[in-house]
Amino acid sequence: MYGFERVRRSCIGKICFTLGFGKCCFCMQSYRSGACSCCCSRLLSIRNNSLQVAGAAAEQARVFGREELGGVRQVLLLNINSYASGRVPLSRKDLDSMKPSDGHLELFCLQGVLDLGTMVAGCSAEVVGQPAHFQMTLDEAEYYQMDGEAWRMDVGCTVDIQLNRKVRMLRPPTCPQGIWSGSQVPGFWHSQPARLSEDPR
Repeated sequence: MYGFERVRRSCIGKICFTLGFGKCCFCMQSYRSGACSCCCSRLLSIRNNSLQVAGAAAEQARVFGREELGGVRQVLLLNINSYASGRVPLSRKDLDSMKPSDGHLELFCLQGVLDLGTMVAGCSAEVVGQPAHFQMTLDEAEYYQMDGEAWRMDVGCTVDIQLNRKVRMLRPPTCPQGIWSGSQVPGFWHSQPARLSEDPR
C-alpha cells in the first residue's frame, strides 16, 4: 500500500485515476508482494519470529511463535468488521464473538499474496487471536498502514498497540434501503440513542 500511495500521488498515477484506471496502480505494485517472484518476497523482520498478545488485564500474555504462525509477510489488526473498502474477512462464527466496542482486536497473519488476495476477494480468513494488547519488535525497516494511510519506517522498532479510549461513532440509519448491502449489515453496530453533551465545547 505504501508503493500504491506513492504511485497515486505521482503525475502518471493522477492521470490513471482521472481516466478511471486506478486499479492499474495495484498491478504496477504487485512486485512488492512477491507476485512476480513466485510469492517469495522476504518475510517480516519480526524479532525471534514471535508476536506477544494479551487479553484482559487478568489474562496472562501469550506468545505466538514460528511454529504457529509460519512465515509472516503481513500482520493485520482489525477493530471493525470491514477491510479493504468494505470486505468482511471474518466468518459468521467470528462475527458472533466480536463487538466493535469490546476493546479487543482481531489478529490475522498473512503468509503471502494469495492470502491477501482471498481476503480482499471476500473469503473469510483465520483469526489468530483477539488481543486487547499486541506487541512485536521489528529489526529492520518495514512498511506500515493505519486507517488507509501508508508509510515506511526506515529503522526497526517495537510496535505496541493497546486501548487508549473509546469514542462514539456514527453509522448510517437502517432506512432508507440501499445504504446497507451485501455482507455489511447494520446489526453489527449496536445503535444507541444519541445524547447531547452537557459541555457545549
